[in-house]
Amino acid sequence: MQAGEEPPKGKGAEDAVSSSSADGFRYVLGLRAAYQPEFMGARDYKASARPILSLQWGKFRLSSSGASAVMGFGREVQGSGASTDLLSRDRIKVSLSLRFDGGRSSDDSPRLAGLPDVRKTLRAQLSTRYSLADDLSLGLTWSADVLGHGGGSVAGLGLGYRIYRDAKTEWTTGGGVSWGSRRYQQAYFGVAPEVAPNTIYAAYQPGSGLRDAYLGLGWTYAITHHWIAFSSASVGRLLGPSADSPLVERRSAGQVAFGLAYRSR
Repeated sequence: MQAGEEPPKGKGAEDAVSSSSADGFRYVLGLRAAYQPEFMGARDYKASARPILSLQWGKFRLSSSGASAVMGFGREVQGSGASTDLLSRDRIKVSLSLRFDGGRSSDDSPRLAGLPDVRKTLRAQLSTRYSLADDLSLGLTWSADVLGHGGGSVAGLGLGYRIYRDAKTEWTTGGGVSWGSRRYQQAYFGVAPEVAPNTIYAAYQPGSGLRDAYLGLGWTYAITHHWIAFSSASVGRLLGPSADSPLVERRSAGQVAFGLAYRSR
């Protein structure tokens, strides 16, 4: 797991529309603060804060990543993304969604100077979740850059476990591994030969392979029915072609995030 992503729930720069079975109008508004590496593989960390928002009308929801989990706490949790269920059974669920990928800017860190920006794009994501037990699930995801902006494809395999839950509190944990296509690895970890002279790096053209492995812990607490506090912490280690990149100063890194949100009902 890397900067901007969140550990799995018993699971990130995404705004999207998703479906829900609830009726009427509801909303969530809050703030999430994080402390994480400047970019994947960076030695230096940065602190950031961003608003989270989720608006729901009946079966339709406009949601930023994380806000949907707050709205769904104590109910069935829906992820962000314009999604549809392809298959839903007692133990297995397959869904297709569209997600916004914020890419990466060369302004994110001085060490990215001279490298081209990773362009923002729209990703199609296919997700499969299999319930191994009441509080244990196995997930498989695959996403692809559908606009052809050079983002490539990413796949992930993860295990999520709900450690504890009562009327007000939930603790979850999870871990997994991810894989990136050649185009993805080149976008985030490569240094093209024609670009290298403008940077401090030697040329590096990675192929497809593992990206990282991670472990995460999440906590959610209902202060009242309306006010929800939440936090997460994770550690990850870059693997394969990602770890061999000259951009990488540290293969292992952690991140923490805290938030507070208000939900209408």
